Amino acid sequence: KKSSSICFILRGGSDESNKNENNTSETSSSPPQNHLAEKKKKKKKGTASLKKRYDWVYSGTDQDVSDNCVGWSSYAKNWSFALEAMEVMCSPEFNLKGVVIASKNKQNTTACTIPPQCKGKVLQTTFLPQDEVFDYILESKFLFIPQIDDASPRVVTQALALNRPVLMNQNIVGGWKYINKKTGEFFS
Repeated sequence: KKSSSICFILRGGSDESNKNENNTSETSSSPPQNHLAEKKKKKKKGTASLKKRYDWVYSGTDQDVSDNCVGWSSYAKNWSFALEAMEVMCSPEFNLKGVVIASKNKQNTTACTIPPQCKGKVLQTTFLPQDEVFDYILESKFLFIPQIDDASPRVVTQALALNRPVLMNQNIVGGWKYINKKTGEFFS
């Protein structure tokens, strides 16, 4: 059973969620695979805002990549639920594009398995420097936090400081104090 609050926030809380910045429907099903050079050019030109390329971003961990994201770190990040949620987010009903940060090893040779329907819709990255993490947050509509045992993830306050809402598991042991009607929504 899928939570109605997840569906609400996946739809952006309004009919405007499936439109890009030019107020036209998104038609591309593939996230750009390599646009770091474009971002660096924009930074050099002094452009502070980045175009929203993704619907959501999830900050994973590269500590368990060699074991296909099975281990303590992945448990703390609730990777098993994240996979279930990705199935919904990538489904034809929502057709959302996302980023899973640090779901590839540092050598960029191995990645954690993601649902088949997310192929071409989800960009997986290696562990990234903090400024690149911030860029991905800025390029996304919301931060996805499925964690339960990862108490008060720092990425939550980082996303809020970047004016990005958070979709957070209501069962998280800490960090829930940051979520209100203006900063995001809970799911169960």
